[in-house]
Amino acid sequence: MAYSNIAVCLDLRSREADRLLHRAAALLDGGGAMSALTVIEIGSFDADREAVASLIEEEFWSRSAHLTRTCREAGHPAVDTRVLVGDAADQISAFVEQHGCDLVVLGNHSDTRPRPRLGSTSDAVVQRVSCDALVVDVLAPGP
Repeated sequence: MAYSNIAVCLDLRSREADRLLHRAAALLDGGGAMSALTVIEIGSFDADREAVASLIEEEFWSRSAHLTRTCREAGHPAVDTRVLVGDAADQISAFVEQHGCDLVVLGNHSDTRPRPRLGSTSDAVVQRVSCDALVVDVLAPGP
Protein backbone atom coordinates (compact mmCIF):
# COMPACT_ATOMS: atom_id res chain seq x y z
CA MET A 1 0.00 0.00 0.00
CA ALA A 2 1.27 3.46 -0.88
CA TYR A 3 0.54 6.55 1.19
CA SER A 4 0.08 10.09 -0.11
CA ASN A 5 0.85 12.19 2.98
CA ILE A 6 3.37 10.88 5.51
CA ALA A 7 4.66 12.49 8.71
CA VAL A 8 8.04 11.17 9.90
CA CYS A 9 8.90 11.97 13.51
CA LEU A 10 12.60 12.29 14.23
CA ASP A 11 14.57 12.50 17.44
CA LEU A 12 17.62 14.38 16.24
CA ARG A 13 19.70 13.14 19.19
CA SER A 14 19.68 9.58 17.86
CA ARG A 15 20.89 7.94 14.65
CA GLU A 16 17.47 6.83 13.48
CA ALA A 17 16.77 9.54 10.91
CA ASP A 18 18.09 7.76 7.80
CA ARG A 19 16.27 4.57 8.68
CA LEU A 20 12.93 6.25 9.34
CA LEU A 21 13.12 8.52 6.30
CA HIS A 22 13.96 5.61 3.99
CA ARG A 23 11.13 3.47 5.43
CA ALA A 24 8.66 6.31 4.92
CA ALA A 25 9.91 7.07 1.40
CA ALA A 26 9.46 3.42 0.43
CA LEU A 27 5.78 3.69 1.42
CA LEU A 28 5.14 7.02 -0.30
CA ASP A 29 3.30 7.06 -3.61
CA GLY A 30 4.99 8.84 -6.51
CA GLY A 31 3.19 12.15 -6.13
CA GLY A 32 2.92 12.09 -2.36
CA ALA A 33 4.22 14.47 0.28
CA MET A 34 6.43 13.73 3.25
CA SER A 35 6.99 15.93 6.30
CA ALA A 36 9.83 15.43 8.77
CA LEU A 37 8.98 16.58 12.29
CA THR A 38 10.99 17.13 15.43
CA VAL A 39 9.70 18.52 18.71
CA ILE A 40 11.30 20.81 21.26
CA GLU A 41 9.72 19.61 24.47
CA ILE A 42 9.13 22.25 27.08
CA GLY A 43 8.71 21.34 30.71
CA SER A 44 7.62 23.76 33.36
CA PHE A 45 10.06 26.61 33.76
CA ASP A 46 10.35 28.80 36.82
CA ALA A 47 12.92 30.96 35.08
CA ASP A 48 12.47 34.33 33.44
CA ARG A 49 10.08 33.92 30.48
CA GLU A 50 12.18 36.19 28.25
CA ALA A 51 15.30 34.12 28.84
CA VAL A 52 13.37 30.90 28.18
CA ALA A 53 11.87 32.34 24.98
CA SER A 54 15.34 33.29 23.79
CA LEU A 55 16.63 29.77 24.45
CA ILE A 56 13.67 28.21 22.66
CA GLU A 57 14.19 30.47 19.64
CA GLU A 58 17.87 29.54 19.50
CA GLU A 59 17.02 25.82 19.79
CA PHE A 60 14.31 26.19 17.13
CA TRP A 61 16.74 27.57 14.52
CA SER A 62 19.41 25.05 15.46
CA ARG A 63 17.03 22.11 15.09
CA SER A 64 15.56 23.52 11.89
CA ALA A 65 19.01 23.60 10.27
CA HIS A 66 19.84 20.14 11.67
CA LEU A 67 16.57 18.66 10.39
CA THR A 68 17.04 20.14 6.91
CA ARG A 69 20.64 18.86 6.77
CA THR A 70 19.58 15.40 8.03
CA CYS A 71 16.92 15.05 5.31
CA ARG A 72 19.29 16.26 2.60
CA GLU A 73 22.07 13.87 3.70
CA ALA A 74 19.58 10.98 3.77
CA GLY A 75 18.75 11.71 0.13
CA HIS A 76 15.41 13.43 0.77
CA PRO A 77 16.04 17.16 0.21
CA ALA A 78 12.45 17.93 -0.85
CA VAL A 79 10.92 16.83 2.46
CA ASP A 80 8.92 19.52 4.25
CA THR A 81 10.67 20.05 7.61
CA ARG A 82 8.89 21.25 10.74
CA VAL A 83 10.12 22.03 14.23
CA LEU A 84 7.25 21.92 16.71
CA VAL A 85 7.30 23.21 20.29
CA GLY A 86 5.47 21.61 23.23
CA ASP A 87 4.55 18.12 24.38
CA ALA A 88 5.77 15.69 21.71
CA ALA A 89 2.69 13.48 21.59
CA ASP A 90 0.33 16.47 21.55
CA GLN A 91 2.26 18.30 18.84
CA ILE A 92 2.74 15.26 16.60
CA SER A 93 -0.91 14.18 16.90
CA ALA A 94 -2.17 17.69 16.17
CA PHE A 95 0.11 18.05 13.13
CA VAL A 96 -0.96 14.68 11.72
CA GLU A 97 -4.66 15.49 12.09
CA GLN A 98 -4.41 19.12 10.88
CA HIS A 99 -2.42 18.16 7.78
CA GLY A 100 -4.50 15.12 6.82
CA CYS A 101 -1.62 12.66 7.05
CA ASP A 102 -2.50 9.08 6.15
CA LEU A 103 0.60 7.61 7.84
CA VAL A 104 2.77 8.64 10.78
CA VAL A 105 6.21 7.01 11.15
CA LEU A 106 7.82 7.00 14.60
CA GLY A 107 10.90 5.49 16.14
CA ASN A 108 10.58 3.44 19.29
CA HIS A 109 13.45 3.83 21.74
CA SER A 110 12.00 1.62 24.46
CA ASP A 111 14.41 -1.26 25.11
CA THR A 112 12.24 -3.80 26.87
CA ARG A 113 13.57 -6.96 25.29
CA PRO A 114 12.66 -9.76 25.00
CA ARG A 115 9.13 -8.37 24.89
CA PRO A 116 9.03 -5.09 22.96
CA ARG A 117 6.71 -2.36 24.14
CA LEU A 118 6.00 1.09 22.82
CA GLY A 119 7.64 4.07 24.45
CA SER A 120 5.40 6.67 26.03
CA THR A 121 5.45 9.11 23.09
CA SER A 122 4.90 6.42 20.44
CA ASP A 123 2.10 4.89 22.47
CA ALA A 124 0.36 8.23 23.00
CA VAL A 125 0.60 9.19 19.32
CA VAL A 126 -0.66 5.81 18.09
CA GLN A 127 -3.68 6.10 20.41
CA ARG A 128 -4.52 9.65 19.34
CA VAL A 129 -4.22 9.66 15.55
CA SER A 130 -6.88 8.43 13.16
CA CYS A 131 -4.42 7.41 10.44
CA ASP A 132 -2.10 4.42 10.12
CA ALA A 133 1.05 4.38 12.23
CA LEU A 134 4.36 2.63 11.67
CA VAL A 135 6.50 2.31 14.77
CA VAL A 136 10.06 1.25 13.93
CA ASP A 137 12.21 -0.35 16.61
CA VAL A 138 15.30 1.81 16.19
CA LEU A 139 17.28 -0.30 18.67
CA ALA A 140 16.96 -3.45 16.52
CA PRO A 141 19.53 -4.04 13.80
CA GLY A 142 18.29 -3.54 10.26
CA PRO A 143 17.91 -1.13 7.38
